[in-house]
Amino acid sequence: GSRPSTSAMKISRSTFIMFCLVSVALAATKKDSKVVKEKPKMQWGWHLERSPLPEVLGLLGLAGYLAVYFWGRRQNKKIAMTWTRCVVEYLKQNFSLIGDGNLTLFEISSSEYKLYASGRKNVQSLLVTLDLVKRHDVVSLLYNLLFPAKDRIIFEATFDENVQRFVALVARSKGEEKRLRKEYTDVDVFTVPAESSVLPPGVTLNTEHQDLITPVMVRSGLTKLLQLYPGQFSSLYLSDRIQEVRTQGTSDSAATSTAPAVPTPETHPLTMRLVLNFTPCIFEAPKDATTVTAAATTTPAAPTTITPPPPSSPSPAPEASASPAPAPSPPPAVLPEPALAAPKEVMDRLLEYLGAMRLVMIMVDGVAEAKYTKDAVARIDRNRAIAAETAYKEKAKERQEEMQRRKEDRIRQEREELMKLPPDEQRRREAKMERQRARKQQTGGRVKMFVG
Repeated sequence: GSRPSTSAMKISRSTFIMFCLVSVALAATKKDSKVVKEKPKMQWGWHLERSPLPEVLGLLGLAGYLAVYFWGRRQNKKIAMTWTRCVVEYLKQNFSLIGDGNLTLFEISSSEYKLYASGRKNVQSLLVTLDLVKRHDVVSLLYNLLFPAKDRIIFEATFDENVQRFVALVARSKGEEKRLRKEYTDVDVFTVPAESSVLPPGVTLNTEHQDLITPVMVRSGLTKLLQLYPGQFSSLYLSDRIQEVRTQGTSDSAATSTAPAVPTPETHPLTMRLVLNFTPCIFEAPKDATTVTAAATTTPAAPTTITPPPPSSPSPAPEASASPAPAPSPPPAVLPEPALAAPKEVMDRLLEYLGAMRLVMIMVDGVAEAKYTKDAVARIDRNRAIAAETAYKEKAKERQEEMQRRKEDRIRQEREELMKLPPDEQRRREAKMERQRARKQQTGGRVKMFVG
């Protein structure tokens, strides 16, 4: 064959070079232009790519919390209604007004209920508080597994002004007494430890005078309560300064007032605060409250171990001047078995509620109608005078300290302002202050000479 021409070889070589350059360029472009696929944005809903276990556990936890809340609230309400049905008829026989006329039991929270009664001789009011375990709170239920809590019932009776005022504290143990001393500061100020043969082992008593042991312990029925229900008693606190103790530290009038306060005589009425532990019971059989106590008034009285004097009659109204009508005979503390178609355990618990309520009313009447010796009354009055004088001195001391503090703050502020002035102005200001100080001393000296 014939050889190719030189021009043809040049064209083929240039074509080959161009082909190689184009191939390299296309390879580089393809490598740099790789498209990174974006992940789809998260949307609400279920995804097959991840497990739905967290959502399931969250919904189950929320459902469990709501179930425990409604169950616990319903249980506490049933317990409170059972107690109210058991004692409401007895309270109606001893007070003129129960509740506000429409409602008998007030729900303060899911674990706290209150019952108010008024209209009785020597008693302004009786406030009953059911402080139940927080069965509706999951955290409280878990905490109670480690530190068990008890349902409590608190009776707070406020007496009339004519009832003798004093301070006394009865606690079930030394630990309870120590805790209450921190809560009620007037116990340390007015009371002294007292010994009595009627006290059960472990129960402590603090009174203002030894002669108060009989009115507080025996005549009020507290000894009978300790005998019949030893495990339920927690504490008994009687004081005419309970309002001051509860509002202690909330007023700053001593720091802001400029005129000295004159000690005024004690005007707070005597208040009794009885705290009992009680075993909860739920019984929904009686549709109306009269079922529990009606049998006690219509059936012949059953034998009972409680033989106190009958309670005082309820006054028809606080402003009525007519003599009160004789009180009906109180129902027995023990109800007959056929009164309610209930199990024996429930019946025993209802009888326990009614018996404890009857003893509380006996205690209220015993404290209101107790008579005290002249020595005890003189000791109580002397304690009140000492307390008023001590309070006056403490307020005067606080007022003096506040005035001294304000004076020091004013002097420090004047010195700071003086340091900011030029030297000549500082010397003039210091000379002026020295003249004022000397004038005050001379004036004070002339006043002292005149007074002497």
